[in-house]
Amino acid sequence: MGLIKPNNYNKEEITFARIADALSHPARTRIIELIQEENIVTQTSLVSHLNLNRTSVNRHINNLRRANLLLNKYRIHYEILHLNEETFLQFEKRLQELSSSYK
Repeated sequence: MGLIKPNNYNKEEITFARIADALSHPARTRIIELIQEENIVTQTSLVSHLNLNRTSVNRHINNLRRANLLLNKYRIHYEILHLNEETFLQFEKRLQELSSSYK
């Protein structure tokens, strides 16, 4: 997300925009789909599923983390990625509010 004037927007508007920005890349939406489909997802498994290098996958994961869409659990040699359902629910609620105003 580019530079914004934070005093012009409330916290919910900024959060919504940050999530929308994170979801705007096809690799990141595919990461979310893979996490939903699999019980255990690691960065290493995402590298092979996405056919991207480790650096690219890490950059996409960090973008999703900044939007608070991913949670992780650390193990000795890896981390397991999970979706933050609360963030998705908040995003969905705000999206429904926006779309209902067009009816």
